[in-house]
Amino acid sequence: MIHILPRPVASSHDILQQAMHMKGLLSRYFSHEMRNPLNTASMGLDYVIKELKEVPGVTDSLSEAVEDVKRACSNTLELLSEMLIYDKLENGMMELEKENVPAYRFIESCMKPFQMQVSTARRASPHLTLFRA
Repeated sequence: MIHILPRPVASSHDILQQAMHMKGLLSRYFSHEMRNPLNTASMGLDYVIKELKEVPGVTDSLSEAVEDVKRACSNTLELLSEMLIYDKLENGMMELEKENVPAYRFIESCMKPFQMQVSTARRASPHLTLFRA
């Protein structure tokens, strides 16, 4: 004979706390699993960039492409760090501080990953006009 014992019903607060805990664990695990290969790739790209400078005949576009990949690795690592900071903020382990941010530099850093695509588009369609505010 099977006896089914009633399980106590968890409050919505308990369920929310458990979900927040699981989300934090997932963020930390995901960050750790992504950070190691990205750091390795980043170090490898530093080496490639250094070596490319010493090789005669290497085009600027190749060097720029490798530097763009390096920048993408750095941006992803920064995003992972910000996810962990957000988790700490959310769990009350850290407090937020106000800080002035130079908007122009921030906007430029957001546009940088797309500059290679814009250059390619311009070469493919020389009549293409992109406006800069």
